[in-house]
Amino acid sequence: VTTVPVEVGPRDLRRLPEFFGHSARRDPDYGQYDIQILAEINHAPRLTLPQILEMAEHYRASGADIIDVGCIPGETWSGVRDAVRALRDSGFRVSIDSFDRSEVMAAVDAGAELVLSANHSNLEWAVELPVEWVLIPDETRSLDSLQPAIDAMRSAGRQIRIDPILDPVGI
Repeated sequence: VTTVPVEVGPRDLRRLPEFFGHSARRDPDYGQYDIQILAEINHAPRLTLPQILEMAEHYRASGADIIDVGCIPGETWSGVRDAVRALRDSGFRVSIDSFDRSEVMAAVDAGAELVLSANHSNLEWAVELPVEWVLIPDETRSLDSLQPAIDAMRSAGRQIRIDPILDPVGI
């Protein structure tokens, strides 16, 4: 049996300098980043406008900042303009998730502020639309295709977000 005193450190690692008698320090960049929560309404073309608005209200109440209207690959939704306009009229920030040119153009015309997504398959016309874009690689196994898309969008003066779409570990 020994009588060595034991002292428990702070619960939060960020308080370690204070524990050792130093002044509290914060990285000057700490807290300067902000996130936006985007909630997608999947398969929106399969829903009625009241259902879309109801889901959007639920997502907003749950903390979503932007409502993403998810379209269906290989189909063109003629109602996308009305859906985006109704969401905007209800005070929502809206994005569109589609590679279909006519859907994207109609959504942007109705007030969508962000488009998911662009890569080399739609970059030729995407650079022409004055809206923010999410850029993704052509294939998830390589990020090499991102830089040409980044360069093209920046040259066109477009705002971008980059989504590398990383495969989970072990895949």
